[in-house]
Amino acid sequence: LANHKNNLKIVTASSPAKETMLKVAKGEINTKKIIILPVGIISEKNINHYDMKKSDISNECLVYFKGRSHADLSYLLNYLNEKNIKYIVCKNGKYKNREMINLAKKSNYGIILGRTESQGIAINEMMSVNLPLLVFDSTSNYYEGEKFEGTTVPYWDESCGVKITELNDIDKYFNTFKENAINGKYEPAKFVIENLSFEAMQRNIKNIFENF
Repeated sequence: LANHKNNLKIVTASSPAKETMLKVAKGEINTKKIIILPVGIISEKNINHYDMKKSDISNECLVYFKGRSHADLSYLLNYLNEKNIKYIVCKNGKYKNREMINLAKKSNYGIILGRTESQGIAINEMMSVNLPLLVFDSTSNYYEGEKFEGTTVPYWDESCGVKITELNDIDKYFNTFKENAINGKYEPAKFVIENLSFEAMQRNIKNIFENF
């Protein structure tokens, strides 16, 4: 339908999602027919991105766990225990969204042990409250028996934190990440305002229609 109707296009949430769709379609969809439109998660006025130093910190690290093996989670938690890091684990599907956001507000930094996503809303919400993240990136996605490239954080840059792929590399990056996070070196909330706010989504929609 999209190929034959000028007024119809297909919306995807991120660049990796678009690339996967093109590969699944095996050349049957014109790439110009697919639009990338990230989902807005919060208004600019509700993001206090200028307050780089959090108050009311009651937890050092928020661990977010989704779609990975429990062996990976055990490896990570054992490492944090050895470092005497105080942490709380949020497992996907086992928490209320508001509770997770409140925990993010009261934590110094987060660690993401997640799967490949088209766009992870929970991760974006953590970033919106200016929580620096150490992400163990999942770069493979599987659909109907085929393997596709992907990422855990399709919307990301170095202002948000640190992204690595191997669990056993954590010791190379953790101390520097922790120090920078506590000292306010990252600004993930500013990234959200520019890319994932309601206002950014409105600008994207306007741009899509102006260039339809």
